[in-house]
Amino acid sequence: MGVGKRPNKRRDKGSNRGPDKNPNKEPKKGADTRSVKETDAARDEQQLPQAGGGERLRLFLALPLSVAARREAGSRGHELRRRLPRSRWVPPENLHLTLVFLGRVEEAAVPALIDAVAPAFAACPGLTLRFAGGGTFPPSRPPKVGWVGVEVEEGRERLERLQAAVAEAAGRILDPGAPPPGSAKPWLPHLTLVRPKERWTKRDSARFAEAFRKPLAPAHPVTAGHLMQSLLGGGRGGAPEYRSLAEFPLGTAAEGDAETAPSGGSE
Repeated sequence: MGVGKRPNKRRDKGSNRGPDKNPNKEPKKGADTRSVKETDAARDEQQLPQAGGGERLRLFLALPLSVAARREAGSRGHELRRRLPRSRWVPPENLHLTLVFLGRVEEAAVPALIDAVAPAFAACPGLTLRFAGGGTFPPSRPPKVGWVGVEVEEGRERLERLQAAVAEAAGRILDPGAPPPGSAKPWLPHLTLVRPKERWTKRDSARFAEAFRKPLAPAHPVTAGHLMQSLLGGGRGGAPEYRSLAEFPLGTAAEGDAETAPSGGSE
């Protein structure tokens, strides 16, 4: 969808997961009995203040991967599936570099959000990214996420400035006067590939890291960012479906403006 255009209305699809095999089983004391979709929605609602009663869209700002990088990530993940405990792998078509997760946003606020973040993207010269070096979060406990790192040929500072600028711009629209979204903790650029469903051992984590030690593909230029909508359960195999609501070209601002890109907190 072009810059400034409003997205088509579409509600999130329900989860494709089947019923509990033992519906009469009592949950453990203190256990969170909400579904994954319910807990994701609760996290979204806590991220931004509530206002109005319109439809809310689950949104984030991101940079795309090259086709070659997506394909190679999918190929290596396919080879690892049988060597690692049961896990939920991100479909290759969903891979992206998240800049800012915005949570649930009033649909009526989307045009203003687009207008606010477009200059921040335009003020950033182009980026050349390479994805290499696997790891897990958290590093000292059983992992919850398997990731691949990000290398920036122009220097990581350029990517960090872009992230801070778009977060600050989005925050001015979504929650004026508050810290930028995601600024409560340092922003660590990474590509999320997998979330373990069963416990990984240290050997499992090492096996994953070794598989993704080398670059996924040659460094590739990134010329635009995107405002993405996440439709929970709408993608292949019950994964989210991601739709681009707006594209923001990089480096289109005047040369003088590019040197004065707004700054702000980082995720």
